[in-house]
Amino acid sequence: MKEFAALFGIESRAVQKTVLLMPMVTQDVLDEFGLAALAKGMIYKTGQGEGFTLIHSSVGAGLTGDAVLHLKQTPCQRVILFGSCGLLQETARLKIGSLVAPSQACAAESFTDLLLEPEREWRTFLPNADLLDQLREQDPGIELSRCLTVGSLKLEPALAPRWLRRGIGVVDMECSAFFAAALHNDLFAAALFYATDVVQGQPFYAPQEPQVLSRISQAKARGCAILQRWMHI
Repeated sequence: MKEFAALFGIESRAVQKTVLLMPMVTQDVLDEFGLAALAKGMIYKTGQGEGFTLIHSSVGAGLTGDAVLHLKQTPCQRVILFGSCGLLQETARLKIGSLVAPSQACAAESFTDLLLEPEREWRTFLPNADLLDQLREQDPGIELSRCLTVGSLKLEPALAPRWLRRGIGVVDMECSAFFAAALHNDLFAAALFYATDVVQGQPFYAPQEPQVLSRISQAKARGCAILQRWMHI
């Protein structure tokens, strides 16, 4: 069996021009996209929608970056990262349930660097400007924010004040690797996140009130609708 088929569960030639990459996939998202089930590869899972291929990449910069690099051997031309993010703090424009498109993704993917050199400079990667504009044209309520891709959930609360001073609004665990790999492969790339927690105040592990869960669910559904409209442009 060829490498791509073994890892992704489908042949490389079956990948469509538009790829939706998701670190976590829930049943409500599959329902929104009209996908009954995903094909299982050794590492990744895939589904075929109308005009796009969905890849469940799992959480983490390495797996996500690798998935994008593998797309080099497929018909893929543009790729969107769709998933959740954490807010460093809630503001007038950024709240749990907000939809956020990273305007920049800074790379702090290394756990060791975060632990031992928290003040080190970050490399910064950008989305494709045209793709980002197309997404925001579908919904003017999408907020732009500077994203930091981190390699530790445990270290986030202690480091959050430093990150705020450096202009970070949201954190995730994949985006910088995703943008870097897409740039390496000459793919058009952008990301769309729904905010699920606040590092300082409403951490990811804390129980959430029903109304907050409803806001997150609505944001996820809104994101799916935006992507479906965009994929048919």
